[in-house]
Amino acid sequence: MPELATRQEIAEAFRLWLGDYIRERGLTQLKAALNLDVVPGTINHILTGRRRPSLELMEKMLGRAGLGYRETLARYLKTPAGPAPLDDQAMVEQGFLKVPFSDDLRLAAGGGGAVPFTYEAADSPVVVHGPSLGRRNAHQLQAFRLGGDSMEPLLASGGIVIADLSHNDLNHLREGSVYVLCWDLYDGECAAKYLRWAEKGRWLSIESENKRYAPVVKAVEEVRLIGKIIWAWRELS
Repeated sequence: MPELATRQEIAEAFRLWLGDYIRERGLTQLKAALNLDVVPGTINHILTGRRRPSLELMEKMLGRAGLGYRETLARYLKTPAGPAPLDDQAMVEQGFLKVPFSDDLRLAAGGGGAVPFTYEAADSPVVVHGPSLGRRNAHQLQAFRLGGDSMEPLLASGGIVIADLSHNDLNHLREGSVYVLCWDLYDGECAAKYLRWAEKGRWLSIESENKRYAPVVKAVEEVRLIGKIIWAWRELS
């Protein structure tokens, strides 16, 4: 490692390594934290530049990854650093929103993958350009990953969607919109589906985009509306 590297340059080199470690292994931040024996929030704080790790912490985490401290960071010190991560205020000023997201939590969209009612989780935020979502408050938004094919081709399995949690009142249902909803309160299955009235005020038709899945009719008291999906993105083949 270059002897003249500053403490800030070393911390930046470690941040770059940590990002590569997570991406190359396809890990969530939670799983990376377990692998590296640190508190989950530590990963997010380092990646976003909110925490400058101590030398002892960097040595520990690299050791858990089976790597040497000096030789690993020396390689990253040769890599030109990208722009410094934006702090929260700078992000707001530039029109970006940080939407809570956990990759360990998935919405069912056919083929299983149900998640419990405790849907609020955030390993790390999904950063989106605010004007693209209209005039919405980031505190009303939640990002989810989909599991299953019942909403394909509209929403792809493995894709990420953002729901506006303020749209959670069946009295103001927009028929034909896609919602995050839970039903069968005993097991708390949550999913992304179209919602329409089968009988207004009494029965709901829960429908899929994929026509292989038949609509499900539920009484209003069996359904909990979480929010309306307002944004989605997916990998293009």
